[in-house]
Amino acid sequence: MTPAQSPLTTLPPAEADRQELLRQAAKVMGSNAQLGRALGYTSGAFVGQMIRGERPITEKTIRALSGVHKLSNLLKAPPSAGLSKTPVAQHLSLTPFDTPHEFTWEQLMQAKDLPARFVVPVPDGALAGRYEKGTRIVFEVGAAPKPGRPILVEDGAGARYVRLYGGVRGDRWQAIATDLAYATLDAEADQLQLLAAALWIEA
Repeated sequence: MTPAQSPLTTLPPAEADRQELLRQAAKVMGSNAQLGRALGYTSGAFVGQMIRGERPITEKTIRALSGVHKLSNLLKAPPSAGLSKTPVAQHLSLTPFDTPHEFTWEQLMQAKDLPARFVVPVPDGALAGRYEKGTRIVFEVGAAPKPGRPILVEDGAGARYVRLYGGVRGDRWQAIATDLAYATLDAEADQLQLLAAALWIEA
């Protein structure tokens, strides 16, 4: 089976604009590391994760950008082509980040309709060594899965699992467990439906 398709295949405009703003800010500052230090981080790791969509870009981060003197011209300037014609900082302040719905694993197993974005903890040790049990993952329904990144799947019997996307061969793919004590699932053999793919992992 191929992954379930949905029109929600890209990030909402507000989040895409925030990522572009951070990319431009990092260029102005000289690097992700320099921007990270200006925002109060010890390195540029968090900035890189936000630019790649692995960590949410919150209103707090946007406000922190406005307090960096070197970025004042960037925040006043119109965004690059393809973004809203409204100045970036103003546009972002009007469209705050939506907090994803939070599930326990038990609630998720019972949920018939999933919201567009939601948070759920890794329920077991299937991803040990990569994402330990209890690690909170933000998923998006319809997001394109990326090799090696977490996915939420449902098998033909209706059971749900958090695994890593991989083993892609044409239309075939696998939901991979990193711990051999847990099963790696095959999209065709296990009649898998891809319910959602990870947007980012919460620290």
